[in-house]
Amino acid sequence: RFLSIVCELYLDPAAHRAHELVVKIERAFMCGLRCGDPALRAQFFAIYDGSIGRTPRQRIEYIVQLQDWESLATTFWIRQAAELLLAVVDPA
Repeated sequence: RFLSIVCELYLDPAAHRAHELVVKIERAFMCGLRCGDPALRAQFFAIYDGSIGRTPRQRIEYIVQLQDWESLATTFWIRQAAELLLAVVDPA
């Protein structure tokens, strides 16, 4: 239930105006990317995917320079990074 609330907060435009709140729950959001519930994990990824540029270069810069992966340090966070890159690859 906790991760559902975190997801709802990230979907609420009013919460984004309260930047401090979003920053404080970022660690919980990152944990949502590795949630055991596939549907909830997909919601978190859709939010994450939509918040980052759509070109491979923008994604690589985000992954390498901007994202703080510390909250996922005890897991194989490369999976989330790879998913971000693969989400912008043209399958054709």
